[in-house]
Amino acid sequence: MAYHRLDINPNTPATVKHFIRRHVDMLFHDVHCMLRLPMPAQDLGAGCNFAAATFLLDLISGLSTALYSEPGGSGAHFKGVLEGYYPWEMEPTGGVDAKTGPTALYRIFRNPLVHALGLGKDSVGIGKSSLPEDLIEELELSATRPTTGSAAATIMLYPAENRMDLLVDGLYWGVRVMVRRLTDDHALMAKVATQLP
Repeated sequence: MAYHRLDINPNTPATVKHFIRRHVDMLFHDVHCMLRLPMPAQDLGAGCNFAAATFLLDLISGLSTALYSEPGGSGAHFKGVLEGYYPWEMEPTGGVDAKTGPTALYRIFRNPLVHALGLGKDSVGIGKSSLPEDLIEELELSATRPTTGSAAATIMLYPAENRMDLLVDGLYWGVRVMVRRLTDDHALMAKVATQLP
């Protein structure tokens, strides 16, 4: 088994399709490899939890500039692409949604990870499994959110502890679905096609 390329709409304009196939897929493939870690038997003891989370949040930021391209600054782009295209409706009941999720990802996770090595005023954790290839394949091919393990949600809330955890496996699945939904927006893709180099 190997990395499965992003599922994109077959009618995606050629320039956008080329950009996704030659550039964006390569970046997701990197995360695919990080999802395998740790692998103690191969002397790879690090899980890359923070690295994978930071990289996925950077991917959202990059996608919000390259494939979303709506008015506003980088924070507005980041939250806007998540509000409009991320599969929040598949989050577990009582969790985050299209109103709370984008702000949490931006303010509580992305900004502290990018600007302060993950140190912020909120109590957070970064969860990631060490997945075998068949479970990563399931994440890459599933149109619906997996219901078990750390892919069952993007963010888990722990109200009694006043804490929330970002689940890398769930975020990986959700951002892949977000890319498909972006390419399903034909008017947006036609606009993006004129702006890509």
